[in-house]
Amino acid sequence: MIRYETPRLLLRPFTETDAPAVQAYAGDPQVLRFLCWGPNSPKQTESFVRSAIEAMGQRPCRDIHLAVLRKEDGALIGACRLSIEEATGKTSYILRRDCWRQGYGTELGRFLIGLGFGELGLRRLCARCDADNTGSYRLLEKIGMRREGCFRRSLRSNGLSGGHWRDEYVYGILREEWERSAPAAAVGPRAEKLPQQAARYRAMYRFVREHLIACGGEESAAAPFRRRSEHILRMCGWAWRLARAYPGEVDVDSLMIAAIFHDAGYDGQERRAGHAALGAGVFDGYAQNTDIPQAQREFIHRLIALHSDKGLMRSPDTPPELLLLMEADLLDETGAMSLTWDALAEGAKQDCSFCGACRRMNRYSARFLSENPMVTEAAKRLWQQKQELISVFLKALDEDLMQPPPEGFWAQPGPDPGQA
Repeated sequence: MIRYETPRLLLRPFTETDAPAVQAYAGDPQVLRFLCWGPNSPKQTESFVRSAIEAMGQRPCRDIHLAVLRKEDGALIGACRLSIEEATGKTSYILRRDCWRQGYGTELGRFLIGLGFGELGLRRLCARCDADNTGSYRLLEKIGMRREGCFRRSLRSNGLSGGHWRDEYVYGILREEWERSAPAAAVGPRAEKLPQQAARYRAMYRFVREHLIACGGEESAAAPFRRRSEHILRMCGWAWRLARAYPGEVDVDSLMIAAIFHDAGYDGQERRAGHAALGAGVFDGYAQNTDIPQAQREFIHRLIALHSDKGLMRSPDTPPELLLLMEADLLDETGAMSLTWDALAEGAKQDCSFCGACRRMNRYSARFLSENPMVTEAAKRLWQQKQELISVFLKALDEDLMQPPPEGFWAQPGPDPGQA
């Protein structure tokens, strides 16, 4: 199960047993005074909880519903939501009345902005509130949002604040604005690294690495300088980089987990056929001891099992997560790394030479990258950069190896003038 933390709060998807705690605020007229729904009956709250659970099970998830729990006692005190359309996220939150004016709203607001920009890579975040809800719009301003407009008589009220149509303020913040104002630790050169799920992914990676070592799949006799766990780690980087080019369109969590387990099916037998299905089986065994939802488990299993069938990259029915997984797999160990691979492989031979390394680079690295198999625009650009690098490098290497000696170096010497 996806979980997040702030200094004082825990955030997780809803479960059906949460309904009574949700009803404590969803049925409170004071809490709902400036909203367009409620007060809820217990049955309406149960229906909401079921719909929130269903929304979180969608892949990709474009409507994130999280229950808000207080760390000190584990009490469910509210909820927050981030709904995504294109590269824009709409944020909202609600808190139990006895938890007001304690800074929880500010903590939640900053969390939602960090989630939207830092993890999901969205372009813009927005929020709306009743124009008379002073506490709400002051909080939005406090977390860095600016008022973008007022929609007159656009908010259909539940009648608790008087009138059925109310004025509504619209607030928003752009990614670049957040980056300028966020703490340096959150906007450093590698701020895009999994800010919320890193510990979870690290545990999975350690499991896969230990499994590969135990079953003999970590090293390869054909390439003794290669470590499969290192490939997995780099591939995770490629997958994350590609996913960030399509904010809100990809189930990033499932993609990252599939990247971690995609080669877990290798063993010491050096076999390629069937490794994807075996890797999916390794994931299934691991997932049994986790709270990953069953629907997500099945989706990740499918990603791992199909990732080696690169012919699916051209199919219009291929899920975007599978497409990015396969592109990430191909992007690793190509370009500069494949040139290094060729040099290491040539150097392992008894009769190795510079010319032999050059021939191998042309035979393998250059030929493999001669065509661009990528489908997404982000991956196409990265592949093109690798093609250009290899072209420039091999041209320079050819010039170095074919550098002619000084003119006349091989000319036959003439007679010695002193002996004429």
